[in-house]
Amino acid sequence: MNVVQNNLISIVVLFILFLGVIKQVDGKDPVYRSFLSLIILNCVMLVLELIVFSLNGIAGTWIYVIMNSASLMYHLLIPVILFMTFIFFDFHFHRTPHKPLWYIIPFGALFITNLVLVFMSVSNGSIFQLDAQNTFSKGTYYIYYELAIYVMFVLIFIHAVLQRKKVDHNTFVALALFTMPLTGTMILVAFADFMYVTWNAFMISMVISYLFIQLDITSTDYLTGLKNRRGFEYLLFNLDRSHVKNEKIIGIILDVDNFKTINDVYGHHVGDNALKTLGNILKSAVRMNDFVSRTGGDEFAIIIQSSDANVENVVVERIYKKLNEYNELMPNGFKLHVSIGSDAYDEHKHRSISSFFEYLDKEMYRDKNEQGRTI
Repeated sequence: MNVVQNNLISIVVLFILFLGVIKQVDGKDPVYRSFLSLIILNCVMLVLELIVFSLNGIAGTWIYVIMNSASLMYHLLIPVILFMTFIFFDFHFHRTPHKPLWYIIPFGALFITNLVLVFMSVSNGSIFQLDAQNTFSKGTYYIYYELAIYVMFVLIFIHAVLQRKKVDHNTFVALALFTMPLTGTMILVAFADFMYVTWNAFMISMVISYLFIQLDITSTDYLTGLKNRRGFEYLLFNLDRSHVKNEKIIGIILDVDNFKTINDVYGHHVGDNALKTLGNILKSAVRMNDFVSRTGGDEFAIIIQSSDANVENVVVERIYKKLNEYNELMPNGFKLHVSIGSDAYDEHKHRSISSFFEYLDKEMYRDKNEQGRTI
């Protein structure tokens, strides 16, 4: 196994991922920030592995100091990476940097326990050993150490499984696939002589996440941050294939009344702000995992999967209420009015999900023709 070559390739790949993400995403988004942190930590672990592997078996006092320091830092960072992996997962479900502190307790206990075991290893070789010739090897209790790390990793994934209803299908698939390379590798490290593959596998997990990040970027509207037409069509395609039975599919189509007048009177930059404002109103009117998209121009679409038969009316009323609150203040000097077409999908009434939304589009224009508002 060419550890040096594998680790250098992994570092180059991670560097490319880092540049790709940092140039395309909002640096304040907690998901992307935690992803970038994991890339950096992954690179550090690969470098520490390179140091230990390259100096392994070379005699000398300074070599011992360097190898021992690298080994200590390597093992001290493991619970940090577990914690950041948890944060990366959890931010998919709760997109806010203000988190409850309950998870600090298990990770704090893990960090302290790990700290004691790692420093004890210098004298008793419990986790790793360095002999007189500076030969690095697994410690006496290394297999239990690896299994404990794996158990923590499994618990992180179980937490994600319990939260899966808070995210869309693609996001959960991305998180599930993230765990696969590491799962196989941890077993190999614990039970076979594969000491230098863990962080190469972690790099593969990062690549998998990056591919889904790219999918998210290409499916996101640059102006409002909502899903775009591509994301909307992709969801319709999947809903047509999935044949959802245990939940109702609620569709809402709406557009801004007299939007051209807003652009003509106040300018396109004000029109853009109006679209952003409406996007925020729509997001605040639905649950976190409900689908909200800007399908083009001033048109928006909402898709909700719910067992609640009354959810359509609740959401539409909530949209009108929030629009009325905005219009009472008129922060931009004009009122926002929308036309809406909404209904629950009925497989006996509509041939497909796509035809259902064509029907909603017609309902929206019927609503528009009945109103004839001006700003």
